[in-house]
Amino acid sequence: MFRFAFIAAVSLFATDLQAATVEARPQSLAAAIKAGKAGDVIKLAKGEYGPIAMYDRKFAVPLTIDARDAVIKGIAFYGVSGVTWNGGAISSEIPDGNGPTGYAVNIRNSDHISLSDAKITNSVRGITIAGSEHILIARNNIQDMLVDGINIAVGSKFVTIDGNTCESLATGDRHPDCVQGWSRAGLPVSDITVINNVIGGAVQGVYFGNIPNRKGGGDPGFDRIVIENNRINVSYPNGIVVTDCRECVIRFNTVTQIHLPGDTRPFRTKIGAFGGSAIVCSNKVPGMPGSPANAPCPKH
Repeated sequence: MFRFAFIAAVSLFATDLQAATVEARPQSLAAAIKAGKAGDVIKLAKGEYGPIAMYDRKFAVPLTIDARDAVIKGIAFYGVSGVTWNGGAISSEIPDGNGPTGYAVNIRNSDHISLSDAKITNSVRGITIAGSEHILIARNNIQDMLVDGINIAVGSKFVTIDGNTCESLATGDRHPDCVQGWSRAGLPVSDITVINNVIGGAVQGVYFGNIPNRKGGGDPGFDRIVIENNRINVSYPNGIVVTDCRECVIRFNTVTQIHLPGDTRPFRTKIGAFGGSAIVCSNKVPGMPGSPANAPCPKH
């Protein structure tokens, strides 16, 4: 088992604009990140990298990590601001691990983080986002998760999930979602955009919902969730479902149902908004031609 490459944990606000491009190898990456300045580019040489964690680093201009040629056993951002991560094959430290050891990408209490063009495989959860804001997850390919593809939770806001592919989740008897959001008392998830994603297989599509009183204090619901232009072809009933969602919009999505061998469950895959206030219109749900979700959006 790899150990985390712990990065220095002093709240450092990097403002030096004398940017540099540095090539890093598995044995030198921790030092390269520790020395990184605002605007720098760290290019990972081809190779296999143990879990990488960044703590309490803040960059006024994003630090870019070019990981296109790398294989990484998990990345984590804790209290980090201003990092752009591009590419790589990312899996969790332990493919069936508990907690963060099972997450391929773990973003906690961070802001202005982008992750794009990566292949994320063989993990319990692909990407987890909690207590974070101004996060972009774009054009990633997420495969072979044991539970969920992308989780957005605990007060996160201004998160964009754009153009990702989510497929081949091997969840067995577990509860699978490609994109799932949940709130906690006093920490509603808000201002989330889920657009242009392709979701397929034995999985639910996009689900924002809570279990009331799970953590005490009631269910705070969600605010301003936008779900548009997604193509979802799944074997579970919830194609797109939101609950207690205020000022939310679900439109221009296509949701279809696939029947896997041996599956005899009597349901139809749907789009639905329950409680709250949401505009649901101009979607295509051919398996439910009478669904209100198919109705055209009102003209302004």
